[in-house]
Amino acid sequence: MMACFLIIGCQSSNLKSAEEVTNIEVIEWDGQKRIASIDDKQFIQKIVKALDHAQKESTANMDFKQPDYKLHFNHKEKALFTMGYYKEVIVLNNKVRYFDYQEGELYNVEIPFLKEAYTQ
Repeated sequence: MMACFLIIGCQSSNLKSAEEVTNIEVIEWDGQKRIASIDDKQFIQKIVKALDHAQKESTANMDFKQPDYKLHFNHKEKALFTMGYYKEVIVLNNKVRYFDYQEGELYNVEIPFLKEAYTQ
């Protein structure tokens, strides 16, 4: 029984930030044009939780298109981490929308951005 608690306690999360995400900036992938700012707390928590616990797969030896957008996950004005986002689900080994291009990993999360969750 103790070993079970020890294993659960040692599981790591995908996202390496201890700070709360307060907004997500959506930026065009090929430029710096700001598309939207998401500050809906419940929606942000849903996305962050899904990414934090998602299965990931390496992009090594994969050929696929670039994401449509860059997502800047921020705590107030401080950038915590950045990911790529696909408007449409792409199917490689799994269905994905989120891409950690700095680590070369796809996150098996399909949650789309709802229009109600962001402002332009």
